[in-house]
Order: sequence, then C-alpha cells, then structure tokens
Amino acid sequence: MTTTELRVVSTRYCHLKEEVGSCTDIMYKWYYNMGEGRCKKFLYSGCGGNNNRYESKEECEKICQPKDMCSLPKETGICYSYSEQYYFNMVTRQCEQFVYGGCGGNANRFASIYKCEQLCSAFVVKPMTTTPYTTWTPTMPKNVCQLPKEPGNCYSYSEQYFFNNKLGRCERFVYGGCGGNANRFATFLECRNKCEPKTTPPIFTFITSRTPKPVPTVNQTKPTPKPEVCHLQKIVGPCSSRITAWYHDSLQDVCSQFKYSGCGGNQNNFKTREECERACKPMKDLCDLPRNTGRCHNVTRRWHFSKKDNKCIRFAFTGCGGNANNFETEDECRKACKAPGESAKDVCHFAKKIGSCKGAIPSWYYDMSVGQCMKFLYGGCEGNKNRFRMKHECEATCNKKDICRLPEDSGICYAYSTAYFYDSNMKKCRKFVYGGCGGNANRFPTMGACYNLCGPNATTPRNHTGPVIPGPISAKQPMKCKLPATTGSCQDIRRMWYYDHVKEQCDQFFYSGCGGNGNRFHTELECLASCRVKAGPEMRPPTVFTLPPFLTVTPTNNIIKLGVDLKKKVVLQCGEAVGYSVTWSHNGKDIFPDNRHDIRGWELVIHDVDYKDVGLYTCRRNDDITDTPLERYQLNIKDSLQLIIDKSPARFHEGDTIKLKCHTNGYPYTELKWYHRSYPVRSQGRITANEGSLMINRAAFSDSGIYTCKGKYQNEQVGKDVRVHVLPKPNEVSDECLNVQDVLPTLQCRIIVTSQLCDQRAFRTQCCASCKKHRNVIS
Repeated sequence: MTTTELRVVSTRYCHLKEEVGSCTDIMYKWYYNMGEGRCKKFLYSGCGGNNNRYESKEECEKICQPKDMCSLPKETGICYSYSEQYYFNMVTRQCEQFVYGGCGGNANRFASIYKCEQLCSAFVVKPMTTTPYTTWTPTMPKNVCQLPKEPGNCYSYSEQYFFNNKLGRCERFVYGGCGGNANRFATFLECRNKCEPKTTPPIFTFITSRTPKPVPTVNQTKPTPKPEVCHLQKIVGPCSSRITAWYHDSLQDVCSQFKYSGCGGNQNNFKTREECERACKPMKDLCDLPRNTGRCHNVTRRWHFSKKDNKCIRFAFTGCGGNANNFETEDECRKACKAPGESAKDVCHFAKKIGSCKGAIPSWYYDMSVGQCMKFLYGGCEGNKNRFRMKHECEATCNKKDICRLPEDSGICYAYSTAYFYDSNMKKCRKFVYGGCGGNANRFPTMGACYNLCGPNATTPRNHTGPVIPGPISAKQPMKCKLPATTGSCQDIRRMWYYDHVKEQCDQFFYSGCGGNGNRFHTELECLASCRVKAGPEMRPPTVFTLPPFLTVTPTNNIIKLGVDLKKKVVLQCGEAVGYSVTWSHNGKDIFPDNRHDIRGWELVIHDVDYKDVGLYTCRRNDDITDTPLERYQLNIKDSLQLIIDKSPARFHEGDTIKLKCHTNGYPYTELKWYHRSYPVRSQGRITANEGSLMINRAAFSDSGIYTCKGKYQNEQVGKDVRVHVLPKPNEVSDECLNVQDVLPTLQCRIIVTSQLCDQRAFRTQCCASCKKHRNVIS
C-alpha cells in the first residue's frame, strides 16, 4: 500500500467482497476471501472499492489471517443481520456454532464447520488423515451425510448444499440462517468431498492435474473428450426456487446459464461458469470462440480473435465471465491466433467496411481497384484493418510499388477461384488459383485491375475532395425527410438531427427519447446521406456543404441550458466525440459510473435528477491532450408549472369593468382558461376571455364569486383562484327600499338572498331588509 493512500486497516473489513472500484486502470491487489479462508489476487481499477484491499499477500494475511486466528475469542460483531457461523473454541479444542451480526468481528469466524476445522486443524487433538482428494477429514458426526435436509427456522436466506442420501449426491437448498443440522455445506465441493463415495475420482480431477496449456495455433491436437456429465440434458427440477446455475450445452459446446428450481436435476449443474468450463472444456479452439463481453458491469479493454475478419479486434470486457478468446494485449492475441501466411500487406486487400455503428469518423482505406488511399466515414465499431487515421499511414502500409513486388500467394484455404497477380520479374500480370483466404495484397479479380495498378501505363486517379458520404444518395427524397421535427413524449434530452426540406439542410433538435417520427438521425452525415437529393439530368445540383475536419475539433463555446424535472432521467450527449471514449465532469469534478450515473460511449445518463445535480457539465475526449471541452450543459431543475394572477381590485360596483390577467412562470405554450363557478368562461356579449385575459363589462351582482384560472402544459395541469365581489352602486338600496321591512315572508327572502337574486329590482324591493343586510356583510 502506497504512502499516499490513506485507508482504515482493521479485521472488520476482511469479510467484505472484493470490489474493482470505479476507474479504468488495471492493477493487481489482494483481498481476503472469507468463503475460502485465504487471501486471493484480484484486478483493481485504481479508485473506489472498499478496505478489503491490500498491496501484497503478506499484508493481507497479516491483517485477516493471523497465525493465531484460531486462538482469537468469539466475536459477534456490531451489526444485526444475524447468521449462523462457526468459530474455534480454544478451551474445548472444537469448532462451535455462534450467531454473527453480519459486520465487524475478527478472523476466527467461518462459514461452515468444515472450513473451521480445516484451518484450525493444528489445535485439534484428534489427528487428521488425508486422502487423494481431500487434505484432511473433518471431525463431524459419522452420520452427518445421512441427516435430512433442514432449512432452519430463521429468515436470513442463503444458498447452501446438503447430501441427498436417497439420490446419493449433493444438491442445493435454501438455508434460513440459523438452526438446521450438520448436513449443510457452504460449497458443492465441501459437500461432495465429505459425503460422496470416493470409488471414482471427481469430475474436476482431470482438469486440475493437466499440464499448462501451450500457446494455441491453428493446427492444434485433438482436445480431451468430455466426461459424460457434460452431455447430460439441462434439468430445472420440480421445486419453486429460481437459483442461477450453469450447465454445459453439448450442442453448442458452451456453458450456458439457467434458473435451477433448487431440487432434482442432474450433475450437469454448476454454481459458476468457471466450474462448468473447468469440467467441460470446449472442444473448439479458443480462436474460434465468439466474442463474449462477460456478465459484470466494469469496462476493460481486451482483445479477441475474429475468425470472420481473420484478425484480432479490441472489445470492451465487463470484468468477469466471457470465454477463453480474451487477451490482454493485441500481441498476445496475434501470437495465439495468427493464421499462417498473414502479412501486413493483407490489410490492403480488405474491402472498405464502415461497421454497424452510427458514428461518422473520417478515416482512410486502400482501394485496390484504383490503387489509391481513399477517404471514408467509419461507423465507430467492427470494420477491419484496412482503416487508417491519416492518409500517410495508409500510403506507408499500402504502397502500390511494394504490393506489385509481392510474390504469388494462393492463401491457406481451399475455396479455389481464378485471380490475377503482377509478376515483377516478367513485368506482366498473370493468372493464378487463389484458395479464398489468406494470401497477400498482390491479387486482383481481373487482368485489367492488375494492369491498372501495376502495369507500365498505370495512372493515378483524380483526387477526391471532401468527405465521402456513406450509403447511397437517392434521386428521390424519402417521405420521412419531409416530416417536421418532433421531440416525442418522454423525458430524456438527446441532441439529434432532422432534415428541413424547406431550407434543404440538416438542423439539430432535442429528442425526448421515445415517440417522434422517422425524420431523426444521430449525426448530420447520416441525415444528409438519407435525405440529400442527388442531382439528376433535369435537376439543379444540390447546395454544396462543408463538413468540419474531424481531427481538428472546434470546441462548442455556447452553453446549452437544460431544465429537467425532479426525479426524471436526462441523457447528455458529447456530440463532437461520437465513437470515442470521453470523460464527463460536473462543476469541474470528473464523473465516474455509479448507481445514478451511467457513461455509455459518448453519452452521460443521469437517473433520478436531484438538486445536487444542478450545475455545469462538460465532456472531453480522452485522447485529447489539450483537455478542451467539446460540450457544455447547464443543468437546472425545472420548476413545476405555476400560475400568476396579476393584482386587481377584489371589489367592484355594479356597472364597473372587471379585468383579470393570468400568466405562467416561463412556459410559453401553456393553455390558459378561466372558469366561474366550475363553468368555463367564454367570450360573448359583455364578456371577453382570451389567453389568460378576462374582461367583464358592466359588471352585475351575479358576476360575484370565485374565478379559477387553469393552466395546462403537456401532461401537467394546475389552477389558481381569485374571489370577486360586485357591490351595488352607492345609495342604490336605500333609494329603492322606501320600506326597510321585507314585504315577503322571511323564508322566501332567505331563498332570494341565497339564490343571489337581490340584483334584480323585482326581488330586491320585496326583500329590502334581507338584501341590504346581505350586502353589508359582503362589504
């Protein structure tokens, strides 16, 4: 451990699982494996992880596996995730059961009595015996293997093994964490070594004792036949558990994952892929295996041999799983899988291959038909070796003079066909039989192509200027190119391209992640290739457009401002780095993948956006030594839709003009409507309602009440109320009410008042006192 790295060193961390961390470096460290009771090496990424990490095996054993670990006292730990464990009791000189809290404690703690007695055997009075398959014999009850399966009576479930005495084999079962009996083992091997008959060697024995594997070549010896267990069918079993397991698929000659029910089945059932592959080694040469990225979540650069392309190709390995066609360096891959007859000049004969990705990386390839290095746009993945970053690199590798001096080479396969090569001694092109693969670049499909490159009158084709647009350019524009740009209906923010058929050019827009239409492209080049119309005999040439050179990246000075809803997902794209590895930073601090941040190529995905995510996000290409930001995003939390009603008098007199105004807090396309007594207010007669504005001329008493402004933006709708009082004109009631008493009975006047009929003179004069009293209350 370096002096600059400060970590807390304690035995309380020895139970933690190994963690590779969150960076991209590759370095070897050591951790303590509680299940195996020993220190093991693992790959560490350079940052993150936990404290169960040590620079050397000695340091790991000093802390987590002291020589006197068996003499340490029993320690339950400091947590409350109770589980059944074992410790060595120095007083009784036996391994005994105790309840462990789940964290803390010390090294005198074992997952099974088998492991406890194995590591503390020196303190046991009874001498240990050895067999060819086990290093010791644990002191357990003689009839332990005949005990029934017992899941225990707790709820801290874990996967364990027991010996099925009826079927005579070890099987998985789910253990509750406490109780049960001694017919319980942490691993399949522990159970089998203890309980299965030793009349025949285990299925793994022939693997562990074999000699180291030599560097593979194309012509390898016949592999060792598989044991019978590898040819058994996959059996899920009749129980209801869903335990991840592995079996060997003899038809495809690979180990595959399946869900085991927890009981039944057969011996073609392994806990891990590694166990399966150790027992059932693939018959195929490792160079024939397909690319397998693995099943974990890290990103490590590795190499695999592609039989299709006949070369080693780099790929992203996730850190675990995968198969044997996996090398740390290209050199290791080439040494293991290089086909005879392959030379550097072979790449010049490969056809141009854009690849299956959507990038647009200007590159160069050698065109055998014209004998010149040509520019093309590489998609960013797959492809072949006839691809160069610079023209001079292409010309240095595929010099036509060198190609024409190469000898005749028929290759290594047997798919015979007629081809032509240039004989530099005889100064002419000659016919020969080509085998279909391998060979060198001095090979042409026709006599004319051979003389065009190598003949005495070979001419240099006219140089092509500007980038080449991938894919055909149709003379008829597809209908999708005439559709308007549509953002879609989701919450992501992705910068995409669409074709504006009016301007006859491609422009950017923000796509939400779902919905929309077909007029949507990842890059400007893809947009132009799909929608730019080719000039025909009766058509004017299209507008000339200039594409920025790829290797001179112009940084984006403008900051893209984004407003995002809380708890939504946002996707930021580093548009100038399509196809390249990038680094994202937030307020100047680099971002590493975690449970809320994903980095997918040149995209940054932020899940469950929170206020702490507000700030400036920048991206830069990892191979740019200047660290120039390519994109800047200012991320803000988008407030919920809010309505604002301008201040206005709350009281009006009959005959006045009522004016109400409602607007939003920066949502330009919000639909605003006014409601009175839950009914929409429409423009008619003396009332005018228009986009949040409401004007009522010659106000009457019936216009009193609560007015609601409702705003709707996309799927969000809110409302805000304002109360309006319309009062009679001054002295109007006293002039009309010559008699201050009600003419009608009190009950009828109450009905007139509650029905808001006092503004009508006929009712007001009949219930003068009640109407006057009601208006005084309002005032």
